[in-house]
Amino acid sequence: MSIYQSSITHAAQALSRLSGKKISVSAAEYTELRGQIDAINETQAVVHFATDGTILETNPLFQKLTGYRSEELVGKHHRVMVTPEYSRSSEYNKFWEKLNAGEAQQGAMLRIKKDGGDIWLRAAYTPIRDNDGRVCKIIKYAVDISWQLLANYDFEGQVKAIRANQAVLQFNPDGSIIEANDIFLASMGYAKNEIVGQQQRMFFDAWFLKSPEHKKLCDSLAKGESIAGDYRLLTKSGKEVWLQASFNPFLNHHGKVQKIMMYGVDITAQKVINVDYQGQIEGINASQAVIQYTPDGIILDANANFLRALGYSLHEIKGQHHKIFIRKELQEAPAYLAQWAALARGEPQGGEFRHIGNGGNYLWLQANYVPIRNSTGEVVKVVEYCTDITQQKETVMEIGRLITTAKEGKLSERASLGNATGQNLKMREDVNSMLDSFTAPLQEISRVMKQMANNDLTLDMKGNYEGELQTLKEYVNTALLQLRESLKNVKDTSTIVKHSALEIASGNAELSVRTEQQASSLEETAAAMEEMTATVQQTASNAKLANDLAMGARSSAENGASVVQKAVTAMTEITSSSHKINSIIEVINSIAFQTNLLALNASVEAARAGDQGRGFAVVADEVRKLAGRSAGAAKEIKALIEDSTKKVDEGSLLVNKTGAMLEEISIAVKKVSNVVEEIMAASNEQADGIASVNAAIQQMDDMTQQNSALVEEAAANSEALGSQSDMLGNMMEAFRV
Repeated sequence: MSIYQSSITHAAQALSRLSGKKISVSAAEYTELRGQIDAINETQAVVHFATDGTILETNPLFQKLTGYRSEELVGKHHRVMVTPEYSRSSEYNKFWEKLNAGEAQQGAMLRIKKDGGDIWLRAAYTPIRDNDGRVCKIIKYAVDISWQLLANYDFEGQVKAIRANQAVLQFNPDGSIIEANDIFLASMGYAKNEIVGQQQRMFFDAWFLKSPEHKKLCDSLAKGESIAGDYRLLTKSGKEVWLQASFNPFLNHHGKVQKIMMYGVDITAQKVINVDYQGQIEGINASQAVIQYTPDGIILDANANFLRALGYSLHEIKGQHHKIFIRKELQEAPAYLAQWAALARGEPQGGEFRHIGNGGNYLWLQANYVPIRNSTGEVVKVVEYCTDITQQKETVMEIGRLITTAKEGKLSERASLGNATGQNLKMREDVNSMLDSFTAPLQEISRVMKQMANNDLTLDMKGNYEGELQTLKEYVNTALLQLRESLKNVKDTSTIVKHSALEIASGNAELSVRTEQQASSLEETAAAMEEMTATVQQTASNAKLANDLAMGARSSAENGASVVQKAVTAMTEITSSSHKINSIIEVINSIAFQTNLLALNASVEAARAGDQGRGFAVVADEVRKLAGRSAGAAKEIKALIEDSTKKVDEGSLLVNKTGAMLEEISIAVKKVSNVVEEIMAASNEQADGIASVNAAIQQMDDMTQQNSALVEEAAANSEALGSQSDMLGNMMEAFRV
């Protein structure tokens, strides 16, 4: 039979005994009972015992609590789970005797687990009877109450320790005293019967009873809230006693205050000694944010100022690292790690630190991190004392912004007062006042400048200022005065400039006409010079050609003279040759004559010889004829030679005359050539000079053209100057001075 079936069966038996009737369990009832048993097995440890204490069954929860498996317990006696001393005691025997007698046993019971550890169970041992009413088995239902019991022992020990060392006062919600321990009575100088039933307010003076602190105490206690602090009480003799006390309401099961316990320590002597320190600490806690850390940065505690400043509750940050207050990118920065390393060594750190609040908002704290040492000099914690300087920082940043905007010329900007208080509010008001003090003269300057922009120079700065602003006012007024005088002078000068411009314009007009005439003359001169240059260049070219021809003629004349001279020489030689030929002809003539004589003699001799001499006579006759012809020819030649000689003589005479004339021509040609060279050189020089003159005239023409343009420009500028003078005059008329 399973534990479920046995439990249901025993339940049915119990119902039968109670009703006196035989009860059978239906399927539906069985299912419901089994559901109840399942619920019990899930929430309670269950063990079934025989009447002699032998373990029959255990449920899983019991096995889990004790550390045993089912097979390790079934068949064993209950004493395996109690101490040996208790198992041998008469009390243990009576425990089982009562169970066998049908008396249920319950209460907080110490049991031993498999590993030897203790476990406290709130257990109920229920005897189960059979149909005959005899106890047939025992079922144990148990709940682990170890932690409750240990807590109770701890609470009981603490209460005993508190009562032994502190003053204890117990009173009702209406303030009537229930009890007080000896320490309280001794501190206050009362006997117990003198205060029981009296109001606890008898220990406070009238000033405290009317104070907000007393009202807060009463309100907190009425709401069931504990409250602690240092309280000033008056003894029976009226002497002042200081108790560091906590008032702790105790609530009943309806949540209403049943009674109030006050636990206090007499700190009168300490209060006197540390009143100054306490005042300082209270002042620090009242005015500064304070937070405590372990040496490695884990948050231990924080006061209300710190929590309020960063928007956290204590339970949200306690146990967290200081890193939650800084940006993630700085959490592993060498400087940050070095800061905590220095604090762990006992080196204080201070400065302005940017923290992140609960909502992600940033705030600035002026903080000092102070390492706290124990009696052995070991750093046991780090306390951060800090002041919220966010407003100061924001004020400084806003002032910086105003300075920047002021530099940009935006003097209408003002510091936002926002949530600023105290010195920050005063500082921002001072900055706004200072800006206003600057704005007033600047506004007046702006008004004056605006009038100046409208050509009205009659306004001056009238405000009363101090320091450099007064100096600025004087400078502005002086500048306006000088500007008015300058504008008057400009106006007068513009009139003079206008007349001068008109005169200059008139002179420029005349100069322009003369310049144009001069330019026209120069153009004509330049044209004539260009023609003269062309003529001179042509003359120079012709002179060069004449020179070339003269040089050619001179050369020809010189060559002709030389030829004539040679001809004269040749004619002389021909004359001489003619004379020689004439002599030769005379010789030939003489030979012909002699030949003719010889031929004649031969003819004579041939005739003398007769027939023998006939042939020789023929020859002699032929020779005579030949000699006759030779003589005739010689005569003709002589006549010709004489005629030639005569003609040669005449030619020689003519050649001589020609040579003389050629010599004269050569001399004349040389003279002509020299003159032509001089003419050519002079023509070249004239051409060069005329070219230079022409270039100069051209340059003069260009300059004249430029002068003409400048004169025209000057005339235009003069006219423009006159127009500008008119405009300047009109502009000056627009100014009110």
